Amino acid sequence: MGKRPATTRVLERVEADHTRLDLFIIDEKNGIPLGRPWLTVLYDTHTKSIVGFYLGFEPPSYLSVSLALVNAILPKEHVKELYPSVEGCWPCYGLPEHLIVDNGTEFNSSDFKIACKDLKIKVKKNPTKKPWLKGSVERYFRTINNRLLSRIPGKSFTNVFERKDYDPLENAVIDS
Repeated sequence: MGKRPATTRVLERVEADHTRLDLFIIDEKNGIPLGRPWLTVLYDTHTKSIVGFYLGFEPPSYLSVSLALVNAILPKEHVKELYPSVEGCWPCYGLPEHLIVDNGTEFNSSDFKIACKDLKIKVKKNPTKKPWLKGSVERYFRTINNRLLSRIPGKSFTNVFERKDYDPLENAVIDS
């Protein structure tokens, strides 16, 4: 099995990917389920940091990737202003040098290619059937779904046998 290339600096190698979260969101006014949100992440392999993300109901697309890229590129000082209870800072921002993607249609769109070319971001496609070359972001998603969301009411399950008689829609408490 091959190894992922080593890095020597921040933003040299950023992995991009999406996952549908194992969590149902409820409309706070009507109490009806809105569905499971998508998380698009840009993960810097050198610092092992999330440099940008998009969280919402937009499925993997040029829009979701663009919103995650904008979040990655821009400074994030505004987070402390919007949420004064946040104690730490999020100093991660800038243009990725190499953006590692899979063969999803959103990464093959002409708009995506043009945007990356204009921003001087080199897009590198992961070869098919070699997931270990983009394993950092995959492990991050597994951690989110298996550890962070596992104790939150409304968690869905990827495996119906794990769920047993638990009803995630009935138990969902996170609202929009």
